[in-house]
Amino acid sequence: MNRMKSSLCVVVACVSFASAETVAPNVDSETDRKEMNDIESSKILCEKGDAESCFAVGYIYAHGRGVPNDMGKAYDFYLKACEMGSGRACANLGLMYSKGIYVTENDKSAFEYYSKACELGYAGGCHNLAHLYLTGKGVRKNVRRALEYYERACQGEYPLSCFNLGVLYGSDEVVEKDPRKSYSYYYRGCIMGNARSCHNLASMFYHGTYVRKDLEAAKFLFEKACEFGDAGSCEAYERMLEK
Repeated sequence: MNRMKSSLCVVVACVSFASAETVAPNVDSETDRKEMNDIESSKILCEKGDAESCFAVGYIYAHGRGVPNDMGKAYDFYLKACEMGSGRACANLGLMYSKGIYVTENDKSAFEYYSKACELGYAGGCHNLAHLYLTGKGVRKNVRRALEYYERACQGEYPLSCFNLGVLYGSDEVVEKDPRKSYSYYYRGCIMGNARSCHNLASMFYHGTYVRKDLEAAKFLFEKACEFGDAGSCEAYERMLEK
């Protein structure tokens, strides 16, 4: 990645801006993985006041892991977990209100739960809160606040927020164009495993847009983006191998 550090600019993305996404469970440990599949032990721990176990029960019901899918029960356990301080649970409640899943669609409620999730330190909540500020859903549109929350999420290692900041600063449609910032955010998103960030960096080096053309760097980055699941980057990488 040293080649990436030597450049200060970024290609204007051919990949579209990413909006709010489904909030991931963030299963980060073997304990988490077990809890996500063991509803009885999670219920016991939930009753004892463990917020993340309550979240796990909600997740199990929401995704039907070994039990019938039941969004009503998922909502109840997410609510309990959120009230106990689980940012992930608050974010998933925000998602339910944003998408009208089990509850009536309500952008203001989504805003409130995303706000709480972000305050509790969950980067996914900050990311979706930024999206609401950017689009003016559930709150008055405020680009400055959107940038602040995307930055907070990016700092919290939520790669999609880094990618979005790269897109925003890569053009002058929403904010004043700043290629240095755009490059920096794409770089951060790429090293966190965001395929589209890597793809845009690869395109930059391939076309020599704002940077010195470097086909080896482009090939490396297309390969990384492919490994992270971007089909277009896989095709680009294969074409470069054929040359």
